[in-house]
Amino acid sequence: MQKYMPRIRGIKMDNEETNNSLKTKDSDHLDYFAIHFTHIIVGLLLLSVGVITLIHYDYGIINFLFAVPHFFLTGLIPTLLSLLLLFRVFTEAEKVSISSSKTTLNLNGKWIKRKSLRYDFSSIQYVGLKYRETRFKRWSIVALLVLLTIEVHWQNAMDLLGHARIAPILFICTVLLSIAIVLFVSFPRRFIEIGTNDNTILIPYRILSKDKQIQLLNLLKLSPDHFYRDKSITILYNNILDGFSSFLMGVFLMGFGIVLALTPAIFYGSFTRTIAIVLGMKLILRVLNGDPFYFKSNEKNLYIGRSLRLTFIKTVDATTKVKTCFSPLRYHFLEIACFIYLIFQSIRYSFRNIWYPYMTFSVLYFIIGMIIIGFIFIRWITPINMHQIQFDEYSIKIRNMDPYNQAQGGRVSLKLVIINKIKSFISNLKNMKENRLQVISLGIFVLFIIWPIIYILFGGNFLII
Repeated sequence: MQKYMPRIRGIKMDNEETNNSLKTKDSDHLDYFAIHFTHIIVGLLLLSVGVITLIHYDYGIINFLFAVPHFFLTGLIPTLLSLLLLFRVFTEAEKVSISSSKTTLNLNGKWIKRKSLRYDFSSIQYVGLKYRETRFKRWSIVALLVLLTIEVHWQNAMDLLGHARIAPILFICTVLLSIAIVLFVSFPRRFIEIGTNDNTILIPYRILSKDKQIQLLNLLKLSPDHFYRDKSITILYNNILDGFSSFLMGVFLMGFGIVLALTPAIFYGSFTRTIAIVLGMKLILRVLNGDPFYFKSNEKNLYIGRSLRLTFIKTVDATTKVKTCFSPLRYHFLEIACFIYLIFQSIRYSFRNIWYPYMTFSVLYFIIGMIIIGFIFIRWITPINMHQIQFDEYSIKIRNMDPYNQAQGGRVSLKLVIINKIKSFISNLKNMKENRLQVISLGIFVLFIIWPIIYILFGGNFLII
């Protein structure tokens, strides 16, 4: 069967004229100004929420332990986050200058601070162009913003509509915060990461033209021929099918969270809608962007990202160990906490007639709970391959995902993908005894299923809100 290889459209050099142009003096030098304009917009939107709330501070009070102006609850946090975000954007902005010779790579940056670095290519262990999508701090900020948007602004706007002048203001702030969140999660920062024997540096990166992308790859001593890909729509289609279960789970959680936020008719816990929306966004964006997963290319030690935009990691010859990881090893703590909370709430509301006999059994709540637990179980048990590349002084980890081999004309077959995913999942369950980590992972999952049942039956009610 045909091997599916991700390719970057427009990078491949097709004629001798293009090759000759790269040999000119200009090809040895690349300049660009990198500043994250999207995050400037996000910062201004968050700041506008604080300003609007501060201007209307006398439109009522919110009782939170004691009576305080609503700005302290609705506007102060967005204001602080906006100032921190804008400060980071402007301090990270750089006018980048990259040049190289046969043996050395020169990096110069100037804006607020200046730096000039020079490295021998022999000392460089790896070069990568990567997103900063999965960082714990970033998604903690997203969770905080979603919490403020839904639980503070939206919920209070709905409750006070027609009864207080602050309600329309809270609606406006809800819209502004929602736009800011979508922009913040959809456009993560990108850096050129260079690891040497002594340190690792991050160089801000912005979208470059096709010619400048070719120029950058040549400056980094990478052959552009290995980066030719299909059209964006094909990459997007293949990413969705390759991460089909994650995509379905993300869409379900997003839809479920939005429904909970829009209607009080369905109640599944105080913070379920916030957590569902945060996890849904994270899963959908990870699938659509193909980040942080990489394919092993035909070139030695080159891993190409599944992103719609150019991402890659190129290493020198080093010892590579393939390590199979299971949840919770592959998630950060925020994601684990969200999964645990959703399991607890699913158990509580799906089987509520067991410990609340005076309540009627709800088929809808039961189906919703089983779907959530089923999705979490699939993600909890499905393994992922981590490539640990060991250098002399340190190691790096790459989340490598092998694409399906059923590509026909650049597109993956939906039928074959689903069949192979089901076979792979069943095979993982059959071979569970052979992997101690998977057995531990399953045991932890079962514990999170049983514990809330026993806890609630014996009268416990805290930690499950």
